[in-house]
Amino acid sequence: MANGTAGLLIGFNLLVKTSDYPSFSYIRKRLIHSLIKYHETDENGIEYGKLGILNCVYFLNKRDNLFKKIYKQEFFDDLK
Repeated sequence: MANGTAGLLIGFNLLVKTSDYPSFSYIRKRLIHSLIKYHETDENGIEYGKLGILNCVYFLNKRDNLFKKIYKQEFFDDLK
């Protein structure tokens, strides 16, 4: 679930940056809160889920102002 949420957040970010679509800020806020709440994942004992989420967090931390406002440093440290 968290990996899918991460993909949606990156997709919305790219869509907003490359087109004149609305910012989807309400949806993005809910997805960010969902990612923070449900980031604990392992897919059949493999850590690929966490790698995807960590890549998403790095991407959004660099490029998404809404994400920067919402996420807390403790969440970022917990992913490492």
